[in-house]
Amino acid sequence: MKIAIISSNTNTIDGIRYMLQAGGDQHNVTMHEGGLEQLERVAKWTRPDLIIVDYRNVTDDGISRLENADVAHLDAKLIILCESVSPEFVIGAMRAGVKDVLQLPVTADTLRAAIGRIEHTLARKPSKHGDCQVLSFISAKSGAGTTFLATNLAYMLAVEQNRKVALLDLNRQFGDALMFLSDQTPATTLTDVARNIQRLDAAFLTASMTQAGPGLDVLAAPNNPVEGMEVRPEHIDRIVGVAREQYDFVVLDVGCNFDAQTIKALDQSDSIYAVMQVSLPVIRDARRLLDVFHTLDYPPSKIHPVVNRYAKGGDIQLSDLEKSLGMKLARIVPNHYDAVTASINQGVPIGLLSKASPVAKALAQWSASLVQGEKQEEIPWFRRMLKRYESERDTSARSGR
Repeated sequence: MKIAIISSNTNTIDGIRYMLQAGGDQHNVTMHEGGLEQLERVAKWTRPDLIIVDYRNVTDDGISRLENADVAHLDAKLIILCESVSPEFVIGAMRAGVKDVLQLPVTADTLRAAIGRIEHTLARKPSKHGDCQVLSFISAKSGAGTTFLATNLAYMLAVEQNRKVALLDLNRQFGDALMFLSDQTPATTLTDVARNIQRLDAAFLTASMTQAGPGLDVLAAPNNPVEGMEVRPEHIDRIVGVAREQYDFVVLDVGCNFDAQTIKALDQSDSIYAVMQVSLPVIRDARRLLDVFHTLDYPPSKIHPVVNRYAKGGDIQLSDLEKSLGMKLARIVPNHYDAVTASINQGVPIGLLSKASPVAKALAQWSASLVQGEKQEEIPWFRRMLKRYESERDTSARSGR
């Protein structure tokens, strides 16, 4: 990667260069004396992938100086180094297009981690205009595991399938999708973007996201239900539209609330995954949810019922469930309580924490089928397992065991 360092302090330049060399990184590093005023000149004449600016003694006009430098539209990514970093400055800087803000003195590990995140961003497969898939996850009843499936499928698409993925937490009352993937505290949320909707473009949206893994950006839910009330339907429409232009997949966690904002998200979706468990109350509400989709004139090809936490041997058979719904199931995710609970409690994707889990395997195959463009039907391996189980059960019944 081509990195340009801008600083008026030669010791800082030498220190950063030493950190990179000591870590064995093979970056092409150039050095430039000056401050933020040199940013545009360096970006234009050296064409780096990353610019690191030593920006000490940030003043009250720091944000306006960044905005005047048109950071959001530079080809290069930008990291700024500051002696004093306030939350307000960080939020303002990232809104202006800065990729990361690091506090001086910076350690080698912190610097290399920040550069590594940008390397992952540059290495992602670019999104093709019009090729993005918007996937919505909704449940008829809370507790179905909707957020777990949305977050972990997004992780699989980004990490296992090397796609550029945005996860938008549209649960405006009590959204916590980011906690399923990371322990980071988001600098900006859905409400912050809504409040600045007139400034929304690709760069602004990217700067408002929290990176939860290689290729995976998360727009966190509002901090509380009161802030969530500020998000209007037209905000959702605009945010999803902008995200569609720059990502391969946009995953929407809409929770189980059904209002005008939710409908806007579903209208923008290419696929809607209705998540349920195999129990009579949930099935009844799922049937009602499908009726709502019909009322909204969503085509059947857009609706994909998903069974989560499925365990063999229950009172309700999958065939009975499909008959009740009037639709075939698109996905069946098995129950694996220990691995899923550990994933949620630790805030680590199950694909990273427990790859051998049948849940992780089901999500991996799901993500692969989306990338390969396969029909969203039952997972073949799960069907074979179920058929073998039913055959063994019938044999046992005939033998009287």
